Amino acid sequence: MRNILSLLLFIFMGTVSGQSLKIKNLERSLSEANSDAGKLALLVKISSAYIDHNPIKSVHFAEEALIISKKNHYKEAEMRSLNSLAFSLFVVGNYSRGLKASLEALKLAQKLKNKRGQVMAYNTIGNIYRRQGAHKSAVTNLLLAKDICDADKSIPCDHIISTLGICYLETGRTDLAIDFLQKVYQQNIKSKSEGISITYNRLGDLQYKLNNIPLSLEYYRMGVKSATEYNNPRWLCFNYVSLEELYFNEHQTDSSIVYGKKALALGENKFLHQSQKAAIILSDNYNRLKESDSCLKYLRLAIVIKDTIQNNKEESQIQNLVFEERLQKIETAENELKLKEERSHNLQYFAIAATLVLFIIIFLILSHSILVNESIIRFLGILSLLIVFEFINLFLHPYLGEFVHHSPILILCMMVFIAALLIPLHHKLEQWITNKLVDKNTQIRLAAAKRTIEALEKPYNADITQSLAHSMIKNK
Repeated sequence: MRNILSLLLFIFMGTVSGQSLKIKNLERSLSEANSDAGKLALLVKISSAYIDHNPIKSVHFAEEALIISKKNHYKEAEMRSLNSLAFSLFVVGNYSRGLKASLEALKLAQKLKNKRGQVMAYNTIGNIYRRQGAHKSAVTNLLLAKDICDADKSIPCDHIISTLGICYLETGRTDLAIDFLQKVYQQNIKSKSEGISITYNRLGDLQYKLNNIPLSLEYYRMGVKSATEYNNPRWLCFNYVSLEELYFNEHQTDSSIVYGKKALALGENKFLHQSQKAAIILSDNYNRLKESDSCLKYLRLAIVIKDTIQNNKEESQIQNLVFEERLQKIETAENELKLKEERSHNLQYFAIAATLVLFIIIFLILSHSILVNESIIRFLGILSLLIVFEFINLFLHPYLGEFVHHSPILILCMMVFIAALLIPLHHKLEQWITNKLVDKNTQIRLAAAKRTIEALEKPYNADITQSLAHSMIKNK
């Protein structure tokens, strides 16, 4: 037995080293990456790699990925970053922020019509509700994810079905739990998925619920073996705690203590909820053995872990504020850029409008054939005044705002002063243009009258000439 344990430990240490090397290589590539796009892809991979090994680090890398994706408007990457962040926060135990990130990811995935992203978001939401005891809401979200997977067979559904099975088991619906857990077990075997580690754990819970102790024990042991092979310390810790609890309930105190210590060694500073449960059971074990010192030791450790969880929540709230502030700065910069672009476009539109009105006025002044009513000129003059005023207002407003520290009263006074300068100038220009148009209209009318007179005189002169010619002929 000791040789077998030594062999398993050797295999586990080898896989851990391989996984650590993989993460180190990813982190080295991240430090060498030059573009934001390259960094983003690596950050998401590192966050995913850390979820089952060090979820606190997973949160950190997911946050960095989210900031870069928001900064560069990579919506698909933002959705993946949010999903990774949400699940990491769930593993850490920060359920409120995890739920918020999941809902944001779901909203974005629905907007992008990304089915896989929706499934990931629904899965995290369901897990958070389940962990908080809201099994009805958990099942609702998990079934929504399952419906999407059923419609698109390319999306893996094992984890959804597994969580549904444990939800039904925890709510006493053993028949449904059996159906779902057996189904996911068959899928795991067929696909050789590493998720079989948690499936074994949940099948052990099911058999324990059915009072089938030997089969439950066998499933937990298979979970330990699978988690070791796939190098998944989180699921390994779950199976150790399950074995500790089973042996404690079956009054096999020594075995319970062995697995409790293994769970503590594995989950220290990483999987705090499992570590707290392991410490409590260890304290109960030593209390049963009447070893008060060890009992008190692990009871104190459980209290310390509980305080650590609470401190982590408080520290997480501070980190949340810092992170939200960073996101707020990015959003503020984006809004300022949008306002700057919008202002530039509006300036161009007003310039085009002013040029168009000016062109019409010049055309009317220079035209030698068009008569213009003074009311039209007055209307065009007022329109041009408004356009020019709005152009000046739009152009000067940011500078005036900085100059007067965005005081509404001072800005209003400055704009009134500008209007006071523009209005007299407008009246003078309007008067000058009106005089020009009156002179032009008079010339057009005189020219038209002259042409009319010439047209009328032409047949009259012709008649006179013809009469004189007839008289000369008759006199001869």
